[in-house]
Amino acid sequence: ELEVFSKGAPVILAGDLNSTPRTVLKGNSTSGVYGLLTEGSVGVSHQDHPVMMRPSSGILTGISPEDVPILVVAPFKSAYREVHGSDETIVTNASVDFMGCLDYILFRGSSGSHGEGLRVVDAPKLPTSEDLRPQLPLPSADHPSDHLPVVADFELTSKAAS
Repeated sequence: ELEVFSKGAPVILAGDLNSTPRTVLKGNSTSGVYGLLTEGSVGVSHQDHPVMMRPSSGILTGISPEDVPILVVAPFKSAYREVHGSDETIVTNASVDFMGCLDYILFRGSSGSHGEGLRVVDAPKLPTSEDLRPQLPLPSADHPSDHLPVVADFELTSKAAS
């Protein structure tokens, strides 16, 4: 649907995805949501694929991995990973028992390219976990939400303009 809506134009997708870049509790692999959006697919054998999450209960009772397609999208780049080298060390949400990245600014260039036509110029650094620890839990006097704002500046490159 997004490809139809965007008609080949560059796309910026931002929001609270409620998913960390890595699934630490399940072998420290790329999480399903983050993997789908940044790598472009999530196979049915991935631990976060709906079939694997509910193999014998709920709405997927009796559904085998062979009955469900691989989830595929045109991949995005992460603005914070492009500027700072990683999403895994960024903190966008902090509470007494959780501190990590749940919020993202993802982008891709024209015609589903992985960034051509759109370039991230800057994504300001966020407070570190050490900076936030004395203010926990969020929201706090300095941070009026349990999520920190993520911001990025982009530039359309000449290929997007043509």
